[in-house]
Amino acid sequence: DDCYSGLKAAWVFLHDVGKTKKGRAALTEAMGNLCKPLGNVEDVETLMEYLQSPMFTLAEGDYPFSTNYITFALSGIDAPLPPWPFSKLCASV
Repeated sequence: DDCYSGLKAAWVFLHDVGKTKKGRAALTEAMGNLCKPLGNVEDVETLMEYLQSPMFTLAEGDYPFSTNYITFALSGIDAPLPPWPFSKLCASV
């Protein structure tokens, strides 16, 4: 699956590039709006965990119909996800 391969490659890329000071500087610039620069490997790991969380949420709510089950449970907001939300994410990757 192209989406799985692309996401897996992105994770390997973030992990590998984040090991060096130059790589962390490039990631910081590419991400644009981080609260603070990626100063060490732990910062990169924290960023990766932050990016991973919405993917788990979308995968958990990956139903063939629109639902607010996940968004309401997490935030109390009635904001329905589209049908197959993880597929929508993959379409943009």
